[in-house]
Amino acid sequence: MMVIITLWSLFADDIRASCLAPSYDLGFSVVTQIVMIIFFLEIVVLIIFKEDYFMSFYFFLDILSTVSLILDISYISDSMLNINS
Repeated sequence: MMVIITLWSLFADDIRASCLAPSYDLGFSVVTQIVMIIFFLEIVVLIIFKEDYFMSFYFFLDILSTVSLILDISYISDSMLNINS
């Protein structure tokens, strides 16, 4: 499941932007938010159950990659770039 979610987070926004009409933006944004929640839950589980994960290199890498998904949410990126749709 995490492989599919990771592939979504890597390629979905590029596919949406290049192949789909703007009417699909909201659906992709909702799924991206769900993916972010799943990634944050994974981080919490790893903190609890994996020794030496918290404050490690991989912890910060996971946090950074998860937070970077915010820019894939269309209404957030549009408001940051002042795009009026």
